[in-house]
Amino acid sequence: MVGVIIISESNACKEMLKTVGKVLNRDRLPGIYPLVLDASYTIEERLNKIQALINKADVGQGVLIMTELYGASQTNVCKHFLKGNHVKVLCGYNLPMIIEAVTLNESAALGDICNLTAEVGKKYIRCPACEQNCT
Repeated sequence: MVGVIIISESNACKEMLKTVGKVLNRDRLPGIYPLVLDASYTIEERLNKIQALINKADVGQGVLIMTELYGASQTNVCKHFLKGNHVKVLCGYNLPMIIEAVTLNESAALGDICNLTAEVGKKYIRCPACEQNCT
């Protein structure tokens, strides 16, 4: 199982996981962990919290970390964990991406989850009024 950590600066990560549970009709999401990194945390506090959760989430298959926004402080801190192929980071998550990661984390490899999740995120950004991809 690949561990998946969803990071936000508010309770958004927790609320999105509640929604995922409802969409998938699951009470539990094994290997999926929300992490709220408040803006008031120091870099050291952020590093420690992320490392502790990586240690908890990693059961030998690696960890996918999903952050809210590329370039944000939470993403910049996550770059410290990108040594080797053990941790991957995806930035700018949306609900379809989280559903994909939750659906795949028990059966697919870390690299596959990272790539497929990113593709799903792009695929479901749509403009219904014109029925075209708006990106």
